[in-house]
Amino acid sequence: MMNFRVVNAALINILGSATAGAFRVIGYRGQGHDSEEVRNLKRMVQVYCAFGDFPKSAGRQTGPAQHVLTFNIDFSVSSAARVNLAAINAPGATSLQIATALAGLQEASYEADVLLDELIDLTYQIVMDGRNFDLGMDKGVMSSRWVTRIQKDEPQPVGDLVTLTGRMVYTCQTVEEVAGDTGIVMGLRAVGTSIDIIGDDVEQTIVETRG
Repeated sequence: MMNFRVVNAALINILGSATAGAFRVIGYRGQGHDSEEVRNLKRMVQVYCAFGDFPKSAGRQTGPAQHVLTFNIDFSVSSAARVNLAAINAPGATSLQIATALAGLQEASYEADVLLDELIDLTYQIVMDGRNFDLGMDKGVMSSRWVTRIQKDEPQPVGDLVTLTGRMVYTCQTVEEVAGDTGIVMGLRAVGTSIDIIGDDVEQTIVETRG
């Protein structure tokens, strides 16, 4: 297994085991989510390897190669609105209903933003904790870990919820060995294909191919 997969699993495990119930990590114990499940304190984190670079100057054509990894740590939180947000775009809604819905949207967006800030804070403290420098793996599997960016998206109303997403970019470096491809051994097999030949009324002609 290539090390980028090992590091990905270790990052999920480190975050999942340190949540203390403050948030949930996708892939840790196989939990899924939707907007209802991320309501208020049910904050969600998802980790995946976005891309990796193989500097040609830091590897060999047939040997180990340096692999510079970039992981996205995606965040999702939501806050319940105290009013009916559908009134904003509802046909026939009065000015008072629209104004009330807009005020509710702003309040829920603010609450979601506070939740996201807390989630970013918690996540950063976990991944940059010196005790997690190696993500629980053997020393030397990875190095140069760093959080390079944090960003937020625009709040989105979903039913009576306001959902807010964001992202933390985590980078590190590892070495990928080249074990080679063992391949698949294929033997003689009969392909059950009938060929309509004049005079062959039972059509039992079989074509044999070697894979």
